[in-house]
Amino acid sequence: LHSILAELQRGSCASALDWVSSNAAVDPEGDLEFALRKDEFVRLLLASSDLSSSTDPLLPLPSTSYASPSTQAALAYGGHHFRPFHTPAREATIQALFTAPLYMPFSRLLASPYAALFEEYDASDGGKGGEELTAVMGMFTAAFLRRLGLQRDSPLTVVTDIGGGGAMARIQKVRAVMKEKRTEWSAVDELPVR
Repeated sequence: LHSILAELQRGSCASALDWVSSNAAVDPEGDLEFALRKDEFVRLLLASSDLSSSTDPLLPLPSTSYASPSTQAALAYGGHHFRPFHTPAREATIQALFTAPLYMPFSRLLASPYAALFEEYDASDGGKGGEELTAVMGMFTAAFLRRLGLQRDSPLTVVTDIGGGGAMARIQKVRAVMKEKRTEWSAVDELPVR
């Protein structure tokens, strides 16, 4: 799990895709594989692009900017791998991915109607796949642990999340009010339980 997550962090989806294809039962809807394929498509598309958004997005495009080898590789990759995922729910995303190369270079793509798909890859604000990568890594971790029959979160994590989520604060408030009002309970350490 950790070696595959480290590869995802470095920008390689190959090991994760191999694992998903050999463990197809953990991803029956194909959501994880689609997310990994989409991430790989975006990385191929942006491979030769300058990921800084310092250039003017309104400058005219060079006539060959959309036909770069990385763009052709991304389109070929998408054409081959997105066919099994073409459902009405994913249709808009797939269409946006295939249409996005028309707005290349990257600085212009960030000013396009498809900017939401690519904002997390903007290196100028430290993004480079940050949110999308975290989501894909979370999906992969959940699938991996589900395959092993383990809970995604440890019991200690669940307990601390519940305690830190406001429950402890409410209990402390009730204790303080009871102590202050000296209500019907005989001791301060007693709490009402439902």
